[in-house]
Amino acid sequence: MGNEIIDLLLRLNLALAAGVLLVLALRLFVRRWFGARIAYALWLIPLAAALMCFAPGRIETVVIEPPAGFAVTAPEENHSYWMWAWAFGALVSLSILTIRQARFTQSLGRLGVREDLGKRVCAAQSTEHGPAIVGVLRPVIVTPADFEARFDAEERRLVLAHERAHLAQGDPWINAVVLALQCLNWFNPFVHLGARMLRVDQELACDAAVLAQAEGARRRYAEAMLKTHLSAAVPIGCAWPASDAASFKERIAMLKRNLPSRAQTLVGGAAVLLATGAVAAVAWAAQPPRLVATYAERATPQLPDMVEPISAHDELEGGDFNFDGDGVLIIDGEVVNARELTPEEREELRQTLEDARAQMEDAREQMAAAREAIREAMREGRARHGLTEEDMEEIRQAIEDARLSQEEVRQIRLEALADAQDSMREARAEMAAARIAIREMPDVQIALREAEIEIARAIAEARREGDRVRVQALESAAAAIDATARAEREVDVDADVDVDVDVDVDE
Repeated sequence: MGNEIIDLLLRLNLALAAGVLLVLALRLFVRRWFGARIAYALWLIPLAAALMCFAPGRIETVVIEPPAGFAVTAPEENHSYWMWAWAFGALVSLSILTIRQARFTQSLGRLGVREDLGKRVCAAQSTEHGPAIVGVLRPVIVTPADFEARFDAEERRLVLAHERAHLAQGDPWINAVVLALQCLNWFNPFVHLGARMLRVDQELACDAAVLAQAEGARRRYAEAMLKTHLSAAVPIGCAWPASDAASFKERIAMLKRNLPSRAQTLVGGAAVLLATGAVAAVAWAAQPPRLVATYAERATPQLPDMVEPISAHDELEGGDFNFDGDGVLIIDGEVVNARELTPEEREELRQTLEDARAQMEDAREQMAAAREAIREAMREGRARHGLTEEDMEEIRQAIEDARLSQEEVRQIRLEALADAQDSMREARAEMAAARIAIREMPDVQIALREAEIEIARAIAEARREGDRVRVQALESAAAAIDATARAEREVDVDADVDVDVDVDVDE
């Protein structure tokens, strides 16, 4: 969390510094050609750049390979000491601002309401401060105690018009936001420089607003400013910086210039809006993207168009493939055209197919022998206990009628299954040899399917006859063949499948 805040602060200060530098480069030119109020609007640029630091960033998708094992991540660097240093500086800045505002308010003395001067006007007991705007939530115009003695009636009207222009522009709220940025970014000199220049442009904009309504009072307005310039500035509020004599000369010089025309104001306002939008877009694009990682799909070999691939099943079934044609083979995961094979490779492939066919025939014979062994084991188990189909039917009827206890039924099944398992051990030995041969063959799905069908038929026949012992033994054999089929389909041909005859005798 601390690292994220530090990263946000760095990006925020970079955006503010870039925005302030841009405004400082444009403000004099814009003020000369489009007026002081348009130049004051330029300060929207740093604000827009700063807000883009909090906007959701763009999303970039990164395709990575699936992880092969455990991922080891580097420990995140701890920047908690930077976090504490920033918080301490912000707290000190806020404390200093609070103390300055408290001292300024105390120096004003008790404020008295001046209803004769209009709404939200108060008179201070001191003559050192004012006129100025004091406060944020409920800002008021504060006049000095010698307001009537220092200014004549016309000058008082112009001074109050200037302060009301501050209220109309929302300057108390703007200054409060600027002060908050100064406290949070106390280490950034560009933020403090920009705050000072914003106050200057703010006063010039209010001067332009007053002169727009009193064009013929430039001289009287300049004289009123001379009487207020030496007063101290208010920390939280609106007032001219008292110690900035150079900027005050610039303020007096602005009174000699003509106000911009309506067309100039419209063009300048549109240009400022476009510049603000462009800077906001650039600031948003400069934010680090949010990365979303996705796993890449494993590529599968693509066969050439209009080419029929070779079927290993057809070859093993006795088909005669023409190695001189346009057939396609997949050898070691690579697609190879039959025309690209050398005579030695074709002969080797032909011999491999012949060997596979021979192994297929051997496997079929072994599977047939295994099925016969299974049948013989079932017959021996039934014969050993002397159970015929009629006996099995009588047993089932007796169990249903007399409702023998579960333990008696379990004992009968255990005896029958013990004999069946003894017979199956011999069959498993033969099945193991058959499985070894099956694993070495390219394709044995047909033979396995035939064996499954044959056993399925035998199971259905045993169920019709009601021979549960035979059904269980055949199901165990079917499970062994199914396990063999699954092992043959595995990518790793060396995988072993152990099949045990295990029947729940409690069913």
